[in-house]
Amino acid sequence: MSLGDALAAPVDPARERTGIHVAIDTWPRVRLTWPAGVRHDAEVADALHTLEAIAQRGRPFVLLVDARDARPPTPAQLGMMLDAMRRIGPDARCLAHAVVTRSAPVRAFVDSLRWMRLTPSAWAYFDDEPSAIAWLADEQRTNVRRRSDRPRA
Repeated sequence: MSLGDALAAPVDPARERTGIHVAIDTWPRVRLTWPAGVRHDAEVADALHTLEAIAQRGRPFVLLVDARDARPPTPAQLGMMLDAMRRIGPDARCLAHAVVTRSAPVRAFVDSLRWMRLTPSAWAYFDDEPSAIAWLADEQRTNVRRRSDRPRA
């Protein structure tokens, strides 16, 4: 048993599946689903490449992370995430991150990533998805107003 398994929140069997899923069908809201069954580094690498491609578009977006059943990643997967953050660099256009989870270990892991980010953005945790989506929509509107209030040279 790994540390991630030992610290995992109870898994809803109806939602247990493998493979991290990244969806952009509600652009500019990007949805990343990290299911309980993630075991392989290749799954993490594929998701990170997708997020890098989204960030390299140069268009602002918000990120909804469904981590309700997630287990903390392995040390190797953490290293992959840090490498991806360095490759994306300070120009990432993610305006806000909403993470849906009740798991204290997953929240602690996400907090550690927050402190390593190169670009500032809003972060919040939610117990349910509708609250997270509403907060992201508000953050997106707020960021659009901030950009439009900037003086033009």
